[in-house]
Parts: sequence; structure tokens; C-alpha cells
Amino acid sequence: MIKNIREKFQQRFTRIGFILSLCGSAIGLGNIWKFPTMMASSGGSSFLFVYLVSLVIIGLPVLMCEMYLGNQTQTHPKTFFKSKKWLNPIRHLPVFSNTLLLGFYAAISGWVFMALVLSVKDLFTGTETLSYSHLTSQPVYLTLATFAFIVLTAIVCRMGVQKGIERLNTVALSVLLFILLGLLGYCASAGYLSQGLSYMFQFGEINLTFDLVTTALGHAFFTLSLGTGVVWTYGRYLARETKTPIESTTTNALLIALADTAFALMVGTIIFSILLGTGTGISGGPDLIFRALPLVFSKISGGALVEVIFFLMVFACCITSSVSMFEVMLVRNTFKNVVKLCIISFALNILTIMSLSAPEMITFFGDTFFGHSDKLLTKILMPFFGLLVVIIAITTKMKSTKAERHQTN
Repeated sequence: MIKNIREKFQQRFTRIGFILSLCGSAIGLGNIWKFPTMMASSGGSSFLFVYLVSLVIIGLPVLMCEMYLGNQTQTHPKTFFKSKKWLNPIRHLPVFSNTLLLGFYAAISGWVFMALVLSVKDLFTGTETLSYSHLTSQPVYLTLATFAFIVLTAIVCRMGVQKGIERLNTVALSVLLFILLGLLGYCASAGYLSQGLSYMFQFGEINLTFDLVTTALGHAFFTLSLGTGVVWTYGRYLARETKTPIESTTTNALLIALADTAFALMVGTIIFSILLGTGTGISGGPDLIFRALPLVFSKISGGALVEVIFFLMVFACCITSSVSMFEVMLVRNTFKNVVKLCIISFALNILTIMSLSAPEMITFFGDTFFGHSDKLLTKILMPFFGLLVVIIAITTKMKSTKAERHQTN
């Protein structure tokens, strides 16, 4: 009996653990890798403006609704969908979306793992071998790194909520924040900071296009882990709030959104300050963090060690994000289900690795598997699920209010 009580307790977040875990889910590659990449390739400050507006008027309300549903229903989204006749036909949507997302997320995280290995090698050999071209020209090593990443994600997931997810998020986010603040200080002392801030926040004429709006909105969903059931799933691990559910949800959502945005803006400022300050120039592409940050690490005292710690913490944040995807995909967290999930994820990531290393081999309808997966998720599935969550949350709250009034009368 004592063992059962302990196991049940281990499947509950503390409030601070819940906030940090959702921050960890949101702050992974979405902020560190994808945000500066999207900003550089989608209009600079114009993209940032639309992205911030999307976060405030759409992202934050959806975050609150999804968090509310998870906490109040205390069920997995698939289980909830299955219990409702009108939602039953799409009950597999959350699991499918996360399977597709992890199908390319792990491969990108494999890059980070390779960067970590190369930075450790450089630390002990005194050489500088870390480069984006080196990462993309080694598909075999990337495959092995991706496999290792998936296995590590599965291990953390199996460790449980408090011992695995909560503990990893607390350490990784704390150390990463410390490193980013140090990099901001370096940019300021080197005279780079003003150029980065000017590029990001000097809003001129905003050239709104449909593609810009959908791209920024899609990234707002991606970076807050919205539209896939992650927030809903994590919300059920928090003790059910009965007295002030709306107030508690609003506070938690604001803290998570602010932390997520702060990390994104810090990373963007650091990347663009370095690229502009060193005269490297800005070009849209997936290589920004692998091209900009090694420039700084090579110039500062003890930079090789800082580089190792940085990529180690980024890798840890990648795991915190992928663990949240695992949690949605695993309606039941059993060893057998975890193994099945690892096999499916690895198979999909082989297609992503081919998209990154040899795109001509796996291009169809004008784009690669990676490109189609990203567009399907961020421009269609995530916004659709987000709209659905808002509708469900409103109807659930209306029924709850009606029931309370009926009991009062």
C-alpha cells in the first residue's frame, strides 16, 4: 500500500515543477534553434512583431484553455476524446501529431548531440572541428546520435514525473539561463549587443503577408507546445484545482509564456548580435546556432569548456521537449509501449535524416519529408487542435458553471 501511495505521488507535479516542466517543453529547439532561424528567413523584425502579437491574442488564451482542461478533466486527451461522441472520430489526433513531430525533432536533436560530442573532442584536443557542414555530411553518425537521443528520452520518461521530468527540467533550465546571461554580457562588453537589438526590435514598415502570418502563428503554437496535447497531458499531473481553477490557470500560463518568450528573445539577441558584430552577416538557414556561437566560444577564456556545457544543456532541453511528446503518445507508460514508440520514432527520423543529408532522394510535391511534416503540423494540425481546445474548454466551463448553480439552488 505504501508503495502504491509513493508511486501515485511520483506521478504528480509540484506547482513549480509543473511550470518548469512546461517551460522545458516549450524552451527546447523551438526557441534555441528554430526561433532565430525563422526570424532570419521570414522578415526579421516583421516576423517578431507578428509572432509576439500571435502569442498574446491567440497563444496565451489557447495555453490557458488547454491547461484548464488537463487539470479539470485529469485524463489523457485521447481518453477524453474517446468519451465524447463528436470527438471520438479524431481521438488519435494528439498521438498522431506528436508522432509526426518527434519524427523530425529527434533528428534535429541528433545534430545537437553531435555538436556536443565534437565540442568535447575540441576541449581535449585543442582543435576546432565543430561546423554545420560537418554535422550534415555525416548521416551515419547523425543516425546513431538520433537513436541515442530517442533512447535517453525513453529512459527519462520511464523514470516518472518527479524523478525524471521535473528534476531534469530544473537543472537544465537553470544552467542554460546562467549561460545565456553570460553570453549576453559578453555581447554587451564586445560592443555587439546594440546591433542585435537594432535588428530585432527596430520595427519599420510591417509587410504583412498570409505566409508571414501563418508562419508566425504556427511558430507561436510550436514554441509554447500548443496544439498537440502536451499542455493538456502535463496539466493532468497537477493536483486538481477546485477553488480557483481559472485564476491558477491564468497565473501559470502567464509565467510559462513570459519565460518562454524571454528565452526566445535572449537567444535571438545573442545570435544576431554575434553575427552582425563579427561581420558574418545574417542568412536564413538551420545553421545559425552552430555558426554563431562557436565564434564566441573560440574568443573567450575557457570558451571550449563553456561550449561543452552550453550544448550539454541544449541537449538536455531537447530531451525535456521530446519527453513531453512521449507523454502524449504513451496513453499507458509501460515498457512495451515505450519500446514500440522508440521503433516508430526512429523509423520516421530516418526519413528526416535523409531529408537533411540527401534531400534529392526524398523530395516529393516540391519539398522533403521534413518540410512537409513541419508545414502540416505548424500550419494545419496545431492551429486546428488549438481551436478545438478553446471550444471544448468553453463548453466544459459552461457545463461546470451550470452544475454549480443547480447545486446552489
